Amino acid sequence: MNRIHDILAHTLIVGLAAVSMPALHAQVTLVNMVPQSRSGETTQDSEPAIAVNPSNRSQLVGSAFTWDNLNGSPMTGNAAPIYVSTDGGQNWSLVYSVPSTIGAQFPTGDITMRFSGTTVGTTNTLYTGILHAPDFSMRVYRAADYRLNTLMTQLDSRTNNVDQPHVNAATDTGKDRVYVGFNNGYGGVAPQTATLDFSVNAGIAVPVTQHFLDTAPAA
Repeated sequence: MNRIHDILAHTLIVGLAAVSMPALHAQVTLVNMVPQSRSGETTQDSEPAIAVNPSNRSQLVGSAFTWDNLNGSPMTGNAAPIYVSTDGGQNWSLVYSVPSTIGAQFPTGDITMRFSGTTVGTTNTLYTGILHAPDFSMRVYRAADYRLNTLMTQLDSRTNNVDQPHVNAATDTGKDRVYVGFNNGYGGVAPQTATLDFSVNAGIAVPVTQHFLDTAPAA
């Protein structure tokens, strides 16, 4: 009888707790990253990516296939835009800093970005891996201040059927370590195409880039 009493009491307590305690829900805020000035655009803005400054989480940067015009016609300038926020993603603006080509059919190909831990002024260094338009070579760029309409500095380049550059960055003992994994030589150009380009001191004026190629195993 005591055990039955304990079970009933436990059931009553759990039931009352379920009734009295409100359900916990994650708070999600949906923000349109496209500035109001570009509300008339008809392009796709596909394959978006986002990065957060680890030293200041109010600073965010986003990327996509975004033209410098509203209808996806050939590029009118030599810089493709990125999306910039300085208030935690509540508001966004466009900054034209990714090197492109006047007349190119695409602003850029695949593009990813990461902040390092190195602070320059009031932000951290941004590293970007892209497929450059119109040749779609793989390039790695650096921006001291992601908020400025200044063309990024090129650090590395690869050609010959390259695809999907994914960049990561970190800072160790005062040096920026930057790693870019990508598909190098797809379509039969190379037997094994997983490749990593990296620099262990990417913040210097002319960093040395090394690479690792996932070669085919011996038979």
